[in-house]
Amino acid sequence: MGRVPATARGARLHLRTWRDDPWLALGLCLPALLILLIFHVAPALFVFYISFTRWNLGTNPVWIGLQNFSDMLRSPDFWHSLRVTAEFTVGNVVLSLALALAVALLITAVVRGRAFYRSAYFVPNVTPLVSTSVAWLWVFDPGHGLINSILGLFHITGPQWLGSTAWAIPAVTLFSVWHDLGFGVVLFLAGLTGVPRELQEAAQVDGAGTWGVFRHVTWPLLTPVTFLFLILATVASLRTFTQVYTLAQGGPVNATTVTTYYIYEQAFQFFHFGYGSAVSVAPFLIIAAVVAIQFRVAGRRVFYGR
Repeated sequence: MGRVPATARGARLHLRTWRDDPWLALGLCLPALLILLIFHVAPALFVFYISFTRWNLGTNPVWIGLQNFSDMLRSPDFWHSLRVTAEFTVGNVVLSLALALAVALLITAVVRGRAFYRSAYFVPNVTPLVSTSVAWLWVFDPGHGLINSILGLFHITGPQWLGSTAWAIPAVTLFSVWHDLGFGVVLFLAGLTGVPRELQEAAQVDGAGTWGVFRHVTWPLLTPVTFLFLILATVASLRTFTQVYTLAQGGPVNATTVTTYYIYEQAFQFFHFGYGSAVSVAPFLIIAAVVAIQFRVAGRRVFYGR
């Protein structure tokens, strides 16, 4: 082999020096680290400190220890918000998973126009949440809304939706599933592209029908994507606030008061910043516990192949 030119040897040496320099790596990461510290870590630590104080913004924080947490655990409104949050989370995650997987399978079966359908389903996910929520106020209107008008064509009297304590959470769940459906569809489409076609064809040759191929071939190979979707959808559901505030503002009669909206009420309506900060610690602990349980239980059933 010919001799490597000196310029090439110098370039390789120069690249190795830059790559192995820890101070250079720290300098490149510093802007992102500063943003993370200033806008995420510092506010979280401040909220954790305020949760041990009594503070109404007009006075200096007074250290009261665990009093806010004790009041939180004795508050029926707090436990009610947890129950509403659990109802919304379960409904949103289950419906989103089923619909996203079904739509992804249908798009995969389409021969022509697959890119168009993929984009069409993803459009709601990139539209502003507030503006789409305001538009859906008309959809849920009991008198002239789109849903009740369609039900009226079949001589079915539609519910009051956001004005009903029984239908308010299903209405918010329906909107959330529609708005976030595109993300799940794209995620499952990516997973379906990794399913070997030859395995599906081999199952069909062995006599497996459409359901058999899905159950024994496609679904096991989709468990990593499903596991990721469950974690992301659960965390997003537990943090839901915007659509609750825009569509129902916690009503009627606190029927849609999820924990995040309860925190907003305590901190920014009643100015109980210490108590509101204490309550905000609860979703963090709940999210951490739920994700840990998901990794413990569902993580064992994930098939990553070879």
